[in-house]
Amino acid sequence: MKPISIVFLLIIIACSSKKENTKEIVTQKETIQDSSISTSTPETVGDVKEKKEWILTKADLELIKSESVERTDSLRIPESNEHLSEIPVDFLERNIFNLPIAHGFKDDLGKDHPMFYHFNEFKEYDDFYYFSIIYTDESCCLLNYGITVSKKNLQILNVAFIGLNGGDGGWEENDKGYWSTDSTLELIQASYYDQDDMNDTISFISREIDTVWVKVSLNSSGKFKVTRVDSVHIDTVLYY
Repeated sequence: MKPISIVFLLIIIACSSKKENTKEIVTQKETIQDSSISTSTPETVGDVKEKKEWILTKADLELIKSESVERTDSLRIPESNEHLSEIPVDFLERNIFNLPIAHGFKDDLGKDHPMFYHFNEFKEYDDFYYFSIIYTDESCCLLNYGITVSKKNLQILNVAFIGLNGGDGGWEENDKGYWSTDSTLELIQASYYDQDDMNDTISFISREIDTVWVKVSLNSSGKFKVTRVDSVHIDTVLYY
């Protein structure tokens, strides 16, 4: 194979969320970036689809604590689920399957492939608990969901999609984040999409790079607020 000579032609299409016509990556995962910053929040979890109370038992809470790691300042989304604790099916059936999502690209947490659900992080607040779970989507990536639970009655309060790690078919996204305060997560959604192309004389790769800055905050009642802060889109051509 000939040595690769790479020439980057960078065109910044959009540098701020104030620009409404930012070009989106046309891939299967496009909705993951868009929907992860939804601002539609129901008053209670059960109001989204059904009136189920979604209340944990004390044993459920102890299981979450024992099988999760203590949340640190850095967002934890591993590259694989190899070192995560699998969530038992009976726990999933009571507490996770069909659980409505307030912020995310799906309406609820599905029942498919229960062995792909794993415990991730845990943190205790004054009036509620926070824990996160990882779902391994076979088609692409590891999806991270944050869940809050009332201390008063162990009722699940709110659910939000908080980042992913993985890719498929030329698309890849590796989200990073840090908790600037106990209740504010600064999330960076960094992705790219490669597509082989050619003209009359040369072959090249068209690469689209997107970076989105998102702020995820928790109020004193355990409700998530997810806000898109800024975004940048870059078109890059790799010649060879």
